[in-house]
Amino acid sequence: MNATGTEDQKNSEGFGYMRFTAIVMAAVFFQGAILNGAGEKEVIEGNPYGVAAHLNRWEYEQMPQELVLMKQAGIGNVRTDLDWAQLEPEKGKWNFERWDALVGEAEKNGIAVLPILGGALPRCETPLLEHMDSWKNYLKTVLRHYHRISHWEVLNEPDLNPEFSKAEKYGPFLKETGREIKQISPDAMVMTGGFGSASSYLEQTLEAGGAEAVDIVNLHTYYWKSFPENALAAELKSVRERMAKYGMKDKKIWLTETGYATADAPDMKPLTAAALKKLNLDKDDIPVVLIRDMEYRYCTDRLNINRENFFSGNREFREISLKELKRLSPRRYPLMMLPPNESFPMIYARDLLNYVKKGGTLIFPGGGIPLYFNLVRQNNAVISEQAGEDIQKMFHIGWEAWWTNPLAPQSTWTQEIAPGFAKDIPFPSPAARFLSGRNLKDGDELIPIVTAYSEDRTYSAPAAAIYRFNSDLKGNIITFIWNEFAESVSRETQAKLLPRTILIALSAGVDKVFWYSFRSMGDIPAREHHFGIIERNLTPKPAYHAYKTLTEHCPTQSTRPVLSVKGGVYLASWSKPDGDKVYAVWRIQGSKNEKLSISGTVKEIKDHLGNRLTSTGLPPVSDGIIYFSGNSGLTVKCE
Repeated sequence: MNATGTEDQKNSEGFGYMRFTAIVMAAVFFQGAILNGAGEKEVIEGNPYGVAAHLNRWEYEQMPQELVLMKQAGIGNVRTDLDWAQLEPEKGKWNFERWDALVGEAEKNGIAVLPILGGALPRCETPLLEHMDSWKNYLKTVLRHYHRISHWEVLNEPDLNPEFSKAEKYGPFLKETGREIKQISPDAMVMTGGFGSASSYLEQTLEAGGAEAVDIVNLHTYYWKSFPENALAAELKSVRERMAKYGMKDKKIWLTETGYATADAPDMKPLTAAALKKLNLDKDDIPVVLIRDMEYRYCTDRLNINRENFFSGNREFREISLKELKRLSPRRYPLMMLPPNESFPMIYARDLLNYVKKGGTLIFPGGGIPLYFNLVRQNNAVISEQAGEDIQKMFHIGWEAWWTNPLAPQSTWTQEIAPGFAKDIPFPSPAARFLSGRNLKDGDELIPIVTAYSEDRTYSAPAAAIYRFNSDLKGNIITFIWNEFAESVSRETQAKLLPRTILIALSAGVDKVFWYSFRSMGDIPAREHHFGIIERNLTPKPAYHAYKTLTEHCPTQSTRPVLSVKGGVYLASWSKPDGDKVYAVWRIQGSKNEKLSISGTVKEIKDHLGNRLTSTGLPPVSDGIIYFSGNSGLTVKCE
C-alpha cells in the first residue's frame, strides 16, 4: 500500500482507593488470546509500536518533524522504502544522502528503522530475477553501509507483484536473498515481504524454500469493510498453524501494514432521493430499517458509512438483528439498507428474499457487488466465503467486471446520469464493477441511474441502478456499486479502531504492529491518500491521540495483553513494567450500560483519546476503549 483529539480534561483528580465488590465469574476467552499460550506473564520484547511512512520520498522535507511526532506518541519503529533507484541513480554511482539523514534523525529520536529492500527498482534492473548479480551487489552495498540496522524486509507485498505473483518464484528468491544477507551480516533478521493476505501464498513460499530463509513472517492485514474483531485473531491463528508445518512455530510474526483510511464520504443524499422518488418512496415519514447484528458483526452504518450521508429529513430508523428479518413487514417497513460491502450471512438469505418477494425495497449503498460473499461464523470469528452465482439469480440481480467481460474497463471515471434523472445529481467515482440485467425475469426491469462507459465509449453499463420487480418478486433493489468510498471510515472511527486492532494483534502473539500510515497525502479524495494518523500539514488526527494513549497505558516491557469476550464486551488486560495492572474495555458497536465488577485499587480511568473520566461519570461501554489503571491487584470483569 502505497478534528484533533483533546488533552486531559480538567477532571484530573486521583482515584485514591476507589474499591468495588468483585463478582467472580468465568469468562469466555477470545480465540486469539491463546495463540501462543503466552498468557499475561510473557513480556513483549522491545517497543511493539510502529508506523509505515515514505520518509525518503514525498515526506522527506518534513521527515525530522514526523519522527519527533512519532517519538512523542510512543512509537518506536518506522517502516520505509529503501529505494534502489534513489540510492543508485546511475549504474555504479551511489547516493546515500537522504537515507543517511533519515537514519540519523530516527536514531536521534530512539526509533528503529525497518527498510523495505528493493523499493522502487532502477528500470535497467527489471525484471529483478534476470538481474540477480546486480541485486546481490545492492544487498552488499546497503547492508554494509547500514550495518547498525538489524531487520530487513525482502520486497513489499510480493504476492501482489506481477513478477512474483507465483510463490514458486518468490520462495527461491527469498531463500537466496536471505542466504546473502546472513553472509554479509550474520546477526541480521530476515523478514518476508509483507504478504497482502494470509492465503496459500504464504504456505507455498515457505514450502519453496522461504522457511529456512526467514526469521520473521510479515503480514499486511486490512479489514476496510469490517471490524478487526471479525477475523484478525483467526487469521493469525491460521498463519501460526501454517508456520508450524515448516518448523517455524517459534518464529515471530509482525504486521507491517494494517489500518483504516479516512477519505471523506461523498454526499449520497441526492442520489438516494432520486432513486426513492422514482419508486414513490421518497416521503420522510417512510421509515428505514438498518441491520445491527452482533452475532455476525454485521452493521449497516457507523463503520464505513453513516445514515446521514444517505437520508435527509426526520426519517424514523429502526435497527434490527438478522434474526428479526423473518418477522419484518414490508408494509410497515418498506425500506431496508444493508451495509456497504459485498457480504451477507446467507443463512438468512431466504428471510431477506421473502422481504423483497412481499414488496420490500432493499438498498445496497455501495462497496462492490451485492451478495457476493457469504459470512460464516467459525470459532468466534466471522469469515467471508464466495457465495456463488445462485444467490444473484435468487434476487434477479447481475453484475460483471473486466475479468468476466473483456469489454468492461478495469475502472472508469467516465460516468453520466441516465435519462429520466436530473443531470445535476452528484455521484462518486470511479467505477470498477458494473450491473447487468442477465438474471431478470419476465416483468422485471433494470433502470439505470448512473451509466459508466469505457474510455472509448464502446462499453456501457449501470454503476447505480434500480431493479424494479414484477415477477415472483414484487419489491425493488436499489444498488450503488462504487467501491472506494465505502472503504474509508470517519476520523473518529479510525481513532477507535486503531487501539482495538493493535491489542487484538498483540494478544494473538504478534510482536510488532505498524499502522499504515503515519501521514496522509490528502491532496485528492482517493482512499489511498488518507490512511495517515496525521494530516498532510502534520496536524494530528484523533487516531494519533488514540495511539499515544495506548502506548502510555501499554508501554515497552509490558506483558502481552490477554483478551476475552463476554456478552459482547471485549476486555484486554496486561501489567505495566512497574507492576500496575491495566484493563481496556469496549464493545464493537453501539453503547450499553454494562455492569462491571471491579476490585482492587483504581488509580485512573481514561477514554481512548486520553481524556480522564471519573468513577461516577463513566459513559456506557462503547466502541471507544475505556482504560482502567490500578495496582497489581486490580481486577475488572463484566457481569
